[in-house]
Amino acid sequence: MTGSSDQMTGSPTVSVVCNTLDRADALGDMLRSLRYQTFRNFEVVVVAGPCTDHTVEVARSFGEAIKFVRCLERNLSMSRNLGIAAAAGDVVAFIDDDGVPEPTWLAELVGGYDSDEVAGVGGVVRDHTGYEFQCRFNRADRIGSANDQAVVPLDDLSFPGSWEIPYLVGTNSSFRRDLLISVGGFDEEIEFYLDETDVCIRLVDAGYLLRQLDGAEVHHKFLPSGVRNAERVTIDLFAVVKNRIYFSFLHAWPEAPMSRIMASHAEWVAALTADLEHQRSIGRITSDDLEFALGRIEEGWRTGMTAGLAGRRVMFDQGVVPSEPFRPFPTIDPPPRRLRVCMVSQFLPPADTGGTGRFILDTARELAARGHDIRVLTAGQHHDTVDLEDGVWVHRLVNDRPQPPSAIHDDIPDRIWRNAGAVADEVERLNELRPVDAVLGVMWDVETIGVIERTEIPVVTTLVTTMGITLRTRPEWRDDPEFMRSLATPLVELERWLILRSHRLHAISEAILDEASAAVRQPVEPESVVIAPLGVPDHLGPPCAEDLATDPTVLFVGRFERRKGIDLVLGAIPTILEQQPNARVVLIGRNDLPGEHGPPYLDRFLAQHGAEPWMDRLDVRGIVSDDELWAAYRSCHLVLAPSRFESFGLIYVEAMMAGKPVIALDAGAAPEVIGDWSTGRLIIDDADAVAAAALSLLADPQLAQSLGDAGRRAFVDRFSARAMSDSIEQILLGVVEDRR
Repeated sequence: MTGSSDQMTGSPTVSVVCNTLDRADALGDMLRSLRYQTFRNFEVVVVAGPCTDHTVEVARSFGEAIKFVRCLERNLSMSRNLGIAAAAGDVVAFIDDDGVPEPTWLAELVGGYDSDEVAGVGGVVRDHTGYEFQCRFNRADRIGSANDQAVVPLDDLSFPGSWEIPYLVGTNSSFRRDLLISVGGFDEEIEFYLDETDVCIRLVDAGYLLRQLDGAEVHHKFLPSGVRNAERVTIDLFAVVKNRIYFSFLHAWPEAPMSRIMASHAEWVAALTADLEHQRSIGRITSDDLEFALGRIEEGWRTGMTAGLAGRRVMFDQGVVPSEPFRPFPTIDPPPRRLRVCMVSQFLPPADTGGTGRFILDTARELAARGHDIRVLTAGQHHDTVDLEDGVWVHRLVNDRPQPPSAIHDDIPDRIWRNAGAVADEVERLNELRPVDAVLGVMWDVETIGVIERTEIPVVTTLVTTMGITLRTRPEWRDDPEFMRSLATPLVELERWLILRSHRLHAISEAILDEASAAVRQPVEPESVVIAPLGVPDHLGPPCAEDLATDPTVLFVGRFERRKGIDLVLGAIPTILEQQPNARVVLIGRNDLPGEHGPPYLDRFLAQHGAEPWMDRLDVRGIVSDDELWAAYRSCHLVLAPSRFESFGLIYVEAMMAGKPVIALDAGAAPEVIGDWSTGRLIIDDADAVAAAALSLLADPQLAQSLGDAGRRAFVDRFSARAMSDSIEQILLGVVEDRR
């Protein structure tokens, strides 16, 4: 119970204290991340120093969800004491404003308080990459020398008088509030550095245990601060040096002779100086930075000696009680069965606007918002990273590491296997930290084959356009023997392997299921398949007449390739613009891809029609931002989407979302998505047919409006992101139940 001096009974309450200074945006990210904690009985106290940015505005945006306290000095220990005073929980947990906790952080910390003797519990800290450890199991001696090389917890060093003690790092530590107050809280002479170590020594000397967990992870982004530059080099070492010397007077002297203490400090300062000189030599700090840093070291030494000889300052008032009652922080209501799922797509928006990446990211965000632990595995650059983005943990993987040979196929293309191996490596790593319930990936590039080969974790494969389907509309690929030998032929075989060995197949249409059956040359077992359409978030809301452009506008969105029907669109444009003098055509998408005859389709079109008088009514925009894309949908009158095959066709659903009629070929999934809902026109594979359908709808706005309204209703009823995620959630729960 709060205020108990001997023990906590029942399930303890936790006060999460965040001490912040001029990191408003990071603070907002950290506070939002706390909504995903699986432990729910906690409150949040934000203590803001003398901030000059918009920290106050960020804090106000959370309203009554947090307690907000001001600290008038740049003193972390003072700020921590203010947080302790405001805390009404049994346990006070500290996290930095640039820290992001794993969802089970608090649950694991609280689980460490399994004995009345435990005064504090801390977890591990990952660095800014999200992969490497910044610190794991730390110890410090009474002079202030730290050691972070231990590979096991150091709880056995928790005994009074121990020369070395385990310490809990500030960005991932927790303490019983009553015991923290009983030993005097944080020493405000120590504005930062060794502040938490000083507390840990006092608790150990008082006869209590400190527990270091191999878990309860926090990702520390380690942002620049007033003493650390953008290269993460600390150049103002005054407080660091001053506090180490002060600390040693409190805890090492007279147990150790002064000569030993001073020799240790001198050796340490020499190492600091050598490192600064190295940082200057490689350009991470300037000569002026070096001169400043050395001066501050000297000043810190002198001030530390004075403070150390003066002894300990007055400590925390042991009679302090919280001024406000415990205020629970709102978290996401947990689902009945919380899933931990890896979703795989090497392509993600905004870098890539393709349908597979949008499907993965939209579904991941929706499932995360329901309380599931969702990890999106995608391609990265330079080094692996982990970041929490809109509630989804995004793991960006560098796939340049060699992989062991596979027994799946004798000649797996190197790019395919390196990527699949990187995915499997990460799934295995995550599974070791906490069990992964399932993996979901799309068919494209068979990214989950390594997971199936190397683990028992269930894999759900979403059937999308395969290499086999793509080859039908890319004769230049089929006619290239080297391309077929090195990539296409083995990839078709790998697709068959993946279809046959996935634990569940998610067919986004009947059309793609038929293609999958043809690919494996046998009917796919019905019990292994769930047919569920895709969907998209409602980016636009109900359409309004005021949204429409003044001139009749026709929109195409997609890659400029034959499968997407760009040749049909370009072939129809002259007729549309000649017969509709006020009409405009907007083309959005990557337009530099080689055509089947070599040059890009757009280049050939411009060479033929560049001098036409209607060219000023053709708007070619290339790849655009999401905001520009949604604005284009909002303002157009109809959408051209004459793909020769779509496994589903998010373009159709995006048009429906905008309440716009769609013109599509009577092929692939279009009859299911468009025809079943009467939201557009299905036509034959012919440019004249595209032009005729477009002109008929432009000439009959009432009919176009009726089709668009039907599309909007279909979107809301069946093709929303929520409807899609309902289906995916049930598929994942099903494979987990099958495994159990």
